[in-house]
Amino acid sequence: MKAMRWWRLAVVALMVVQACSSTGGGADNVVTDVPGDSVQDVPKDTFVDVSEDILPADLLQSDVDVPAPDAVGDDVSGADVPVTIDDGPATKPLPGNLSATLQNVLDEYLAFSGDPGISIAVRMGDGASWAGVSGVADSATNAPMTTDTGFRVGSNTKPYMAALIMLLVEEGKVDLDVPLTTYLPEYPNWSAVTTRMLLGMQSGLPDYMWVAEFMIASVFDPASLTGPDVLLSYVKDKPLTFVPGVGCEYSNTNYVVVGMIAQRAGGMAPEVQLKERFFDRLGLKNTYLDVTGVDNPGLAHGYVDVGIVGQQFGLGADTIGMIPAEWFLHDLYMDATYTFPPMFSWTAGALVTTPLEASSFLREMMRGRLISPASVLTMQTTHSCLLLGSQVEYGLGLSTGDTPPYGREWGHGGMNFGYEANTIYFPDKDITLSHMHNTLPEQSWPFQAMMIKQMDVLPEAPVYPACLLPDGFFDATGDHVAIRFRGAIDGGDSIVNLVGVIGGNNTPLYGFGTSAKLVDAAGTPRVEVTSNAPSVTTGVDRRQVVLGLDAVVLAGKDGPIQPGPGALTLAVVELQIDPKGVAPTTGCVVAVPDAARTPKVHLCGGESFQAASGEMLKLFADVPVTNDSAAIDAYVAQSGKARCF
Repeated sequence: MKAMRWWRLAVVALMVVQACSSTGGGADNVVTDVPGDSVQDVPKDTFVDVSEDILPADLLQSDVDVPAPDAVGDDVSGADVPVTIDDGPATKPLPGNLSATLQNVLDEYLAFSGDPGISIAVRMGDGASWAGVSGVADSATNAPMTTDTGFRVGSNTKPYMAALIMLLVEEGKVDLDVPLTTYLPEYPNWSAVTTRMLLGMQSGLPDYMWVAEFMIASVFDPASLTGPDVLLSYVKDKPLTFVPGVGCEYSNTNYVVVGMIAQRAGGMAPEVQLKERFFDRLGLKNTYLDVTGVDNPGLAHGYVDVGIVGQQFGLGADTIGMIPAEWFLHDLYMDATYTFPPMFSWTAGALVTTPLEASSFLREMMRGRLISPASVLTMQTTHSCLLLGSQVEYGLGLSTGDTPPYGREWGHGGMNFGYEANTIYFPDKDITLSHMHNTLPEQSWPFQAMMIKQMDVLPEAPVYPACLLPDGFFDATGDHVAIRFRGAIDGGDSIVNLVGVIGGNNTPLYGFGTSAKLVDAAGTPRVEVTSNAPSVTTGVDRRQVVLGLDAVVLAGKDGPIQPGPGALTLAVVELQIDPKGVAPTTGCVVAVPDAARTPKVHLCGGESFQAASGEMLKLFADVPVTNDSAAIDAYVAQSGKARCF
């Protein structure tokens, strides 16, 4: 483990992934930050009050003089806390063929995304529920994913902390609208900031995760990140990004401060309060705020494709090239499960949970059974907030959007190194959905759309037929391009995985801008799948692959396809991009089909498939390629084009 620490020098910019936030969802405006067999309960010592070497002694005091809560919008329901919660009628299986359908959708997503594993839980309004898994929790051992497998869920931690604060409000221990210095007088520079502003990202506190000095410390001395006061030391003397209360910008610093307030006002460490107040009451045995980073056999391993994610977050090919090959599992794929200590994000993003347990928490919280209904309404008071360049509707630890056919959704999600999660609740229908992935980059929004579409199908509908990867399909040796594509022709929300071996070197060929379009190729209708990827080659900004298949070859097909001469085209192009824009300035074809070897194509279509605009294309293709200059020149000359432009 010590040797692995040094790779951080090469991948420091990847820490923005750990910033525990993302955007997306059914309405494209939901903040997401959004789990094995006989999984052991989390050891008891994980939940005991942390020692003074983790949290300063002054945070352990509980005799803070707190003003009475504002009675408007912040109902005080009393301090008595029931031991358990009655969840109402017992859950029951989903009706008809729906369980089989959802499992097939899950398996199909995994086949096209190429991800190691995924877990999901669904609960309908009538109590019908289902949990499904696919893939593996550990690629090294092939340990299967189970419904008890835990995930690091990043900013999906934030609703838990917001609910804890609201409970402290109800008990008269916290007032949302007094200065945070009421609880934390050691931060006088932030005296204009209130707890309400912290919960709603309206404080103006800069995000410590984006500070260069913090990144350097995380690389060279992660053991120094011993407590929240250390995290805040990187920003406590920096200017606010806006006047508190008049702007909104997502910052993880807010929820570190929230954790300190909960610690000071509640008199116990946040992980203890969360366990006793929420997790024990709900019977959640696989959910905990991780403050130790101790290996957990019930935790899914999280994986990062540095070739894609690193480039997307600003790492150059030279930097990635510094990472020794033996530190990767294969290609540029890395196990990031224990890369950083949990204190890196603490109450902003260190939660571990499962889809089943995350669904239970969110549903019971939103129904006013963990906190008062008035507190829920307070959390649902939203405002526009800037998150990674986009405006989202954010409340107090909750985001919202509209997702047909279920209406308004509430929830949160998040990213962590190697993980992505999203948990949402539809109050109009009393439906809860949570899904968790153990890889980055992930393609969770198309997956969520697939699930919601099938959840709304009538129970008596036939089982959805899964399109699965044929055994041994991608077993080619030598240079080749392996393509998985699932998406509507001339549509969006594609699920893709394109990888290649070119000149003996592995390279990712997807990452953004993948689509399938119907084009006219000299009078012949053709489906073109185009994908873009950040390059891992010095001096090249982007690699693009374009696969073309004549529409008539695809019509009515289901299964293996043998395209005739000229019916399949492919080019891999290296591009340089205008630094002031997104348009390529120069480019060269670097790989084309190898005429000496036969490509493989598999289509899940059916007799009615016509490769027309709007049709769902489900395609696997393994195309042998060559980077021989003469072969490339001859190939591109057939189209009347030059190899380079």
